[in-house]
Amino acid sequence: MAKLSGFADWGLSPDGSMLVLHISATEGRLRFVSIQSGSVREVVLKDWPMLKGVDWSADGKMVLIGSVTLNNVPVVLGVNIDGNARVLLQGDRRIPVNWVIPSPDGKYGALGVTTGESSVWMVENY
Repeated sequence: MAKLSGFADWGLSPDGSMLVLHISATEGRLRFVSIQSGSVREVVLKDWPMLKGVDWSADGKMVLIGSVTLNNVPVVLGVNIDGNARVLLQGDRRIPVNWVIPSPDGKYGALGVTTGESSVWMVENY
């Protein structure tokens, strides 16, 4: 049994064989844990210290993570189990990406973003 204290974000691979964890949003460190053997592979993403959300791609070949560039541009990273990261999507500087969840076929993704906008509705006589 694993015990984690403080912040921890995680995702289970589509086939249920691997768990990915990131323990700190401000450290570019991921842990890949084999469900069957319990073996752990830790990788450090040197150029990506800010990680937000972690979800597996539909095919289970990489994890999808929200981050920012050194110039504070929001991006979605694709990171494989060896820690190789590549930018899959670059966003608008004013709208940080918090997480991305792929559709089952891998063709689409739902993005959790922070826009700073809000709406208020008033309902009467309901």
